[in-house]
Amino acid sequence: MAPRFIAILMFFVQNYAFGQYTSEDSLKSLLSTATTDTGRVSILIDLAYLSKPASQQRSYAYQAYQEGRKLDIGKHRIRSKITYGSFLADVNLDSGKIFLKEGVEDYRRMDLPDYEANALYLLALAFEFNNQLDSAICYYKKTYDISLQAKAHPEWGDAAYNISYLYNNNGNNIEALAWAEKALDAYQNQRNAAAIADAHNQIGIIFLDQGIYAKALEKFYLARDIAAVNKETEIELTAINNIALIYEEVSEPSKAINAYNEAYEKARMLGFKGLESTLLNNLGYQYASQGDTIMGISFLRKAIALEKEIDDPCSMSFTFHSLGEMYLSQDKLDSANKYLQKSLSVAEKCNTTLMLATAHKELGNLYNKKGNAKAAETSYKKSLSIAESAKLPVEKREALHALFNHFKTQNNTTAALTYLEKYYLLDDSLRNVSNNNEASRLIAQYKFKDDLSQFEQERKQSEEVLEATIAQKAFENKLIIIIAFLLAAILAIIIRAYYLIKKNATRLELLNQEKNELMGIVAHDLRSPLHNIIGLLNLLKGEIEHSKNDEVEDYLNLLDISTSRMNHMITKVLDLSAVEDMKINIDLRKTDLCDVVDRAQKNYKLLAQNKNIALEKICDKNCYSKVDPDYLEQVLDNLLSNAIKFSEPGKKVQLKLMANGTKNIIAVADQGPGIQNGDHKKLFKAFKPLTAKPTMQETSTGLGLSIAHKFTEAMHGSIQVQSEPGQGTEFRVLFDKV
Repeated sequence: MAPRFIAILMFFVQNYAFGQYTSEDSLKSLLSTATTDTGRVSILIDLAYLSKPASQQRSYAYQAYQEGRKLDIGKHRIRSKITYGSFLADVNLDSGKIFLKEGVEDYRRMDLPDYEANALYLLALAFEFNNQLDSAICYYKKTYDISLQAKAHPEWGDAAYNISYLYNNNGNNIEALAWAEKALDAYQNQRNAAAIADAHNQIGIIFLDQGIYAKALEKFYLARDIAAVNKETEIELTAINNIALIYEEVSEPSKAINAYNEAYEKARMLGFKGLESTLLNNLGYQYASQGDTIMGISFLRKAIALEKEIDDPCSMSFTFHSLGEMYLSQDKLDSANKYLQKSLSVAEKCNTTLMLATAHKELGNLYNKKGNAKAAETSYKKSLSIAESAKLPVEKREALHALFNHFKTQNNTTAALTYLEKYYLLDDSLRNVSNNNEASRLIAQYKFKDDLSQFEQERKQSEEVLEATIAQKAFENKLIIIIAFLLAAILAIIIRAYYLIKKNATRLELLNQEKNELMGIVAHDLRSPLHNIIGLLNLLKGEIEHSKNDEVEDYLNLLDISTSRMNHMITKVLDLSAVEDMKINIDLRKTDLCDVVDRAQKNYKLLAQNKNIALEKICDKNCYSKVDPDYLEQVLDNLLSNAIKFSEPGKKVQLKLMANGTKNIIAVADQGPGIQNGDHKKLFKAFKPLTAKPTMQETSTGLGLSIAHKFTEAMHGSIQVQSEPGQGTEFRVLFDKV
């Protein structure tokens, strides 16, 4: 059995904050302009904690210490001494602890218990870093006692937490649990949600090591929920990893792999490299347990590379062990020996009791495969001794079972039965049915709770969508009312124009034919922009259901453009002088035809999309002619409207601008039914609908081509048509180049 790679987070809270400056360059810039010695000391201390590598950190710490010596005795001078001592202790503990102890005494003489607690904490960290764990625990306890009296400092909880971690790592579960409870009490007093969640994680780990799975699971779930509420994602993922360990213990491997994978992907994306390494280890072992050793080794090698990158050598003991165990299962004994010896070496250096027990047990398996029974027995007994001394029941059970198998193969029945009896007694207690059932019950209970929470979240989202839909519908109704008023106003204009003409009875005969034509133009040209408005509204109805509100503004802008152009055309066509002179007002000016083609394509893009017709545009540059842009746009609107109207869904309409000799040519080509031979004579006559019918029952008055022809000739252009039945139609509008 591979070691359980437990995820933990330790809060090493130090008294030296970086302030508002978060980069080394900004601090260097500030240092060059510092005007006081105390300011320089503070900046150098911040640089020491912020910079990399370690040699650069020690350099800044030393500079801070030298600058601090120039100051009178005070907090800044002592801080510089303690900072230098803490970094120096990483390479020379004896020298570093001298500075740290002097700093502790200085703060004590100045009666500054807050700072004294922080200095003691840094001293304890130095001892822990150098694996002098008894001294580390001693100074953590001193830190705890002093900070407990102040009741307001991070060291109060952090010291207790670190003591718990060290005790548990050495197998003293009872002391570990007591100090973890003290840490939890301190963090609750400080209302530090992140630390509270991590303390629950630590307590759960202690229960897990004791084989009390139900209590461990309860703590891990509590840690997860607190972290999730407070958006402490790394702690939340740490708890998920530990929950997956329980899944393994209660024989739920698929749930374990799912949980590991979920946490791993998030940790990798968010850059939590230490946690990512832990999850890679657990995933590697799980895949190997399921028979996929290639995937397992791949994950473990990634974990080793990551542990080297983040400089976490103690974690490598677990990874080396898992690799060694996998190679042993494949009978690659040399590779297995290499990694198991590495695992043992790192565990001894880091004083990781659990790994020492596990490594010796697996080495025993290796020696047995090599046929060295004596070395195997020695390794198994070392594993058992360490597990018993450190009160590690799971590792003890594994060592007992290994000794039973060993003596059984040696035909030493008496010894084999002795270890088998001890194994069953311990295994029964670890596999206590009520304990496992309680753990399984909790898993089911929390699964139901998670599902319920997700259902509630989905319900709230549905309500929000419904409220948004109602609001959008209300907005849509307002738009419809506005358009209705607009249409009523337009209708009033048309009716007024009609009665003005009718009222002038004396000129009725002269004006009758021109009136009919002008009124047809007005009706048709009002209908084209209105089609755009209707198309936009239909699209808006669809988009309201599928998109966010910020797109509505774009559609309203298009709506505004269409209605403005409609008003402009009404003004031109119904201008009194136009009616009286029996002509329309043309304003010919040099125009970039590509701009007009662009606008025409945009006007009908939505209508084409609604009918699933591809509207393609091909536009040569530098095509200039003297035209009225508004009337030319009307010509193209009529041609495009007909092309789309008479095309089946899925077809293509092309709008092309090209230069040919002395002419600029605008062509509108469709893939519709074409023009019947008998219809060519009626093409440009008003109120003469052609044989072909619109493909989706669109309306057709027979005015469009008549208006296009009239406007084109008024601008001194010409219009041509090429069409065969069943072969589509192409209209060409020609103007002289300028």
